Amino acid sequence: MTRTIVLPKELEERLYGLIQTREESNGILLYRKVQGHCFVEHLFMTGIGTEGNVKAFQERMNVVNEFFRAHPEYKYIKFHAHTKGTIEKHGQRYAREFSSGDRAGTQEQLRHNPEFIALLVTPETILLDAPDNPQLRTCPSLPKFMHEKVQRKINEAAERIGIRLGNFDLGRFSGTRRLARRRPFEVHKRAPRSRPR
Repeated sequence: MTRTIVLPKELEERLYGLIQTREESNGILLYRKVQGHCFVEHLFMTGIGTEGNVKAFQERMNVVNEFFRAHPEYKYIKFHAHTKGTIEKHGQRYAREFSSGDRAGTQEQLRHNPEFIALLVTPETILLDAPDNPQLRTCPSLPKFMHEKVQRKINEAAERIGIRLGNFDLGRFSGTRRLARRRPFEVHKRAPRSRPR
């Protein structure tokens, strides 16, 4: 059965905001599935790279894994951006399609997780890659409390494994830092970027 990915407008705008820099970035969209519809509730950044290459930061992936251990009701869509810098360096075709490396990565992920979905955002489009050919739909913004609830669960997961999440603004990324024992946990928030017109 073909899945429908339901993406709130503010998360779509955040995805389009990622393409404004030269560096590629990646992350996950957290969702819960209800009757074939995958309702995306949160966007979590995992890495920043160069034009044409991006790799997730291990500590942020450790947080993600801890989150899923505690909340198995959530699934994920792995996303990355082909930015303006990527397209300038590697060609216009990457504004409209996954690279061969992207597709190979998807095939590898599918061997371990048959429900895996890859998402690519470019200056021209948002694409999905999965065997069931999922469809993307946007919806009005989620209630703020839903986003905050997931963010709180992520923060708790980070705290359990002794990691403090830093800001993840492109160009000013502070990464993650190990927490000293008994140090209070700090939450850093940022406003979503707006989509280019």
